[in-house]
Amino acid sequence: MADWLIHPEHWSRTAFVAQISECLDELDGQTHHVDCHLVAMLVSQVEIYVQCWRELQSQGLTSTFNDGRTPGKNLHVAMADRALKQVAMLMGELRLTPKTRPPKKPTGEWADFLKGP
Repeated sequence: MADWLIHPEHWSRTAFVAQISECLDELDGQTHHVDCHLVAMLVSQVEIYVQCWRELQSQGLTSTFNDGRTPGKNLHVAMADRALKQVAMLMGELRLTPKTRPPKKPTGEWADFLKGP
């Protein structure tokens, strides 16, 4: 579980990169050099989300503008939303979402049966 989702102050860039690299290794058995660039972009977007989440926790969802005369949506809401969209897109590119992962091959006692005729 990503503890930093509940406690954003626990966010660690180093730990996140290690976890993502481990996931990539489990999928392919290797990490391609070019994937490192996507991981760096992913880390940056997650950091933006974490910073926005911290601000939203302290400031709330609404803000005031024009010297307090105009209420409106906190700007961190839109930034967090945009960062999450980028995170999802980058995770898809890295094949780290359920939809983009290759299907697992059956193993064990029923593997031959599940392969079909």
